[in-house]
Amino acid sequence: MDNNKIGTQGAKLLADGLAKNETLTNLHLANCQVGEEGAIAISKILGNKKNLLVLDMTNNKTMVGGCIALCKAIQHHSTLREIYLSNNMIGPDGARHVAKVLENTNYITEIWLS
Repeated sequence: MDNNKIGTQGAKLLADGLAKNETLTNLHLANCQVGEEGAIAISKILGNKKNLLVLDMTNNKTMVGGCIALCKAIQHHSTLREIYLSNNMIGPDGARHVAKVLENTNYITEIWLS
């Protein structure tokens, strides 16, 4: 779904649609303008994504709140291998939460924060 500019509302609708899906392995939402509220909505459905390997939220202005919500959702996720959070204005607080996820997991092999 990269580059589709679905915005916050589209992210919320997508989250609703994906809520019961248990087979998703890759979620690519780069450059979709989901914003902070959209990232929070996406974070709420990550718990049942037991097959999710890749989460790409690049360039979505998730801000600190969206980053924190995503980090809380993925900190107990045992299959996620790659996380892309570049260009999201997460600031020091967001970076601190990303670091906390990395401290407590041994399965994430790639993370982008450029």
